[in-house]
Amino acid sequence: MNICSEFGLLGFPTKTAYCATKFGVRGFTESLRAELYGSNVGVTCAYPGPAHTALIRSARAVDPRKREVEAEFVASRGLSGERVAERILRGVERGNPRILIGRDARAIDLITRLLPVLTNTLVGKFKGRVPFV
Repeated sequence: MNICSEFGLLGFPTKTAYCATKFGVRGFTESLRAELYGSNVGVTCAYPGPAHTALIRSARAVDPRKREVEAEFVASRGLSGERVAERILRGVERGNPRILIGRDARAIDLITRLLPVLTNTLVGKFKGRVPFV
């Protein structure tokens, strides 16, 4: 069981290093799943959307004001850590290889699969409308 993030599905401005690590977790998990195919070992990766954790507020930031705006944004949309954990456990018990947690993660997964080039274009074009970017 590996915990990724919706940022392992989509590159996002100002989250370059974070996205790179999450894309790495995703690639590692998918490769390991392929290696273990046919064995009795399951490999799952969870992609939670916003969650109430201390991650954002404890992160280093060039602009502490933007960090606080992002923390408030996540707090208004995020799931509790307990709810995220419940969904992960349920997905692992069911043997799901991918667990998308929250509307944001499911929407990002869908649009990046259906329209990958357009998605990247739109993220770049509208990044100025996100108050913490």
